[in-house]
Amino acid sequence: DSLVLVVECGLGGAVHQLAALGHRAVGIDRDAATIHLARARATSPRARFLTSSLEDFATRARGARLGQALESRGA
Repeated sequence: DSLVLVVECGLGGAVHQLAALGHRAVGIDRDAATIHLARARATSPRARFLTSSLEDFATRARGARLGQALESRGA
């Protein structure tokens, strides 16, 4: 039960595949419309999406564990 972060996930294809394999997968992308579409396509509760750039995510997550950083961002 690993937690995987997919950066610039687009429509979430990799996130959906990882979730189907049993991973908790979170995709981030800076384009809110793309994230909206990725969420609409999600069929697994293990697939989650967050609108963010990598730079913004890294700045906010500095020093935190990945799970804690994602929880604080609402992913």
